[in-house]
Amino acid sequence: MAKRAENHYIRFHGLVLGEPKLTLKKGLDYLAVHPENKGNGVATALVENGMRLAEKTGVDVFILAFPAGLNAYKRLGFKEVHRGYQDDTKYGGEGYWVTLLTYEVKKASS
Repeated sequence: MAKRAENHYIRFHGLVLGEPKLTLKKGLDYLAVHPENKGNGVATALVENGMRLAEKTGVDVFILAFPAGLNAYKRLGFKEVHRGYQDDTKYGGEGYWVTLLTYEVKKASS
């Protein structure tokens, strides 16, 4: 069954969640921290900055998280929507779990 998140539309591993409402043309495609800088709050600061922007503009945030960053997103208040397995073995890679998370901002009351 499809899951709704403020009427937004998401396609994740063939699963459709919600309906179209808003498409942003800008976004962060990938976030990673160099191993020498892990544990210094760099990723947290970058994600928190994005969360503040989302709150200011009233737009929910959707993240496709890999295992290394999953706990950080959850610690910051993101909620898990769906988890799927990406099987890259047929392309010579490995399989891995990915998780779709959302951070729903509080909407101003009319």
